[in-house]
Amino acid sequence: MKKIINMGIFALAWCLFFCGPIHSETNRTRISATGDNFSETADIEAEILFGRDLAARILGNYKAVTDKALITYVNTLGKGLGLYSGRPELEFRFIVLDSNEINAFATPGGYIFITRGAIGRMDNEAQLACVLAHEIAHITKKHVVRKLNIRGDESSSFAMLTGAIGSNTAAFRNLLETTLNEAADILFEKGYKLKEEMEADSVGLQIAALAGYAPMELKTFLIACKGFEKKDASYKGEHPQLTVRLKSINQTLLENGLDKQTKAKVRRRFHAYAKK
Repeated sequence: MKKIINMGIFALAWCLFFCGPIHSETNRTRISATGDNFSETADIEAEILFGRDLAARILGNYKAVTDKALITYVNTLGKGLGLYSGRPELEFRFIVLDSNEINAFATPGGYIFITRGAIGRMDNEAQLACVLAHEIAHITKKHVVRKLNIRGDESSSFAMLTGAIGSNTAAFRNLLETTLNEAADILFEKGYKLKEEMEADSVGLQIAALAGYAPMELKTFLIACKGFEKKDASYKGEHPQLTVRLKSINQTLLENGLDKQTKAKVRRRFHAYAKK
């Protein structure tokens, strides 16, 4: 059985890394061509270190699954998606949390979490790919980094993240603790702004499509879960937030020529690894 599982994961890796879809370079350029002022080497180092500390805090509150086959499956799938993230400087890591909550979230620097409860509500690999791609997109667009102004230049309070000097001062530890609390609040309490969720939907749909998955499966999953993310409390629109997101997803699919494409859903393999 172990040999069969290993061969199945090898086949998945082969498909992800060597069976890319047609016209992928056009979309990859579009995703990566997002210039910003958080891209200096020191900024990226600060992002990674801050994200590592936030990920450690999450793992202090949640238990990660120990199923090696599931861990390898999700990471192989996720790392394949990461090739199209527009963030080649990051090493993406994927952690499945042993929780019945329906949730998925990402920390800066490449740490992505999804709960067993969320996977349990999915029906195929494309839905898993779309949700992981959505979280990758939050990292690609640096939503938390921008909100909290996490930078590594000398004028930033976070410069000490990338160097030993001053990193153990009480003032810096207090600042780091406060900012970690703010980041956790975004992920677990306040949520992102609706505009940020729609941006992550748009980029994530393209990432999933580039990897060969049916991007419309994000819609299927969101409808089934009635939009599981935290709602934007500042939203004052006339229509429900899920309705607005679904309309935006339809628009992204149409604009990128993805509304009529036939791409993979991969149900059998998903059930073999994630539903056992």
